[in-house]
Amino acid sequence: MISVFDIMPAALFYIPGTASNDDTIQNKINSIIKIELNNAYKEISQKSSKI
Repeated sequence: MISVFDIMPAALFYIPGTASNDDTIQNKINSIIKIELNNAYKEISQKSSKI
């Protein structure tokens, strides 16, 4: 879904006017999301291969 809109995952968590848009925080969020998506993909692939 994020790739369809061509946005960084951290942009989903940024609310203008509440805090500065810190690249370090965005990079950490992006990294966590990528890891979790990769883990979910691996889990789904393993389960579907057993079908």
